[in-house]
Amino acid sequence: MLLKLDGIKVCCILGDRPEERTTPQEVRIDLVLELPPGAAEIDRLEGTIDYVAVKDKACAIAIDAKAQMMEHLAKLVFDGLKPACRYVRITKRGTMAGLESASVEYP
Repeated sequence: MLLKLDGIKVCCILGDRPEERTTPQEVRIDLVLELPPGAAEIDRLEGTIDYVAVKDKACAIAIDAKAQMMEHLAKLVFDGLKPACRYVRITKRGTMAGLESASVEYP
């Protein structure tokens, strides 16, 4: 069974252009996590994944990383949420004129 967390929003430093290195911007993080065996059988938080804690950890990783590339940030989030994490997508809006958004998926 999978848990999907879509649209985690965090303001962080992400990019390699000078203005991106000094001004935090909103980034969207989407996650897919594998739930523990039996999670559907136990109707208590102790038997599943606390997605508030996952959201907070993903945001902390993004803020602390100050990554230049979305690819690197996606890997950091993925690695930081192991072993449950199966998929990470990082989306950045307004990266350039004429482009609504750019995103990367890991792995």
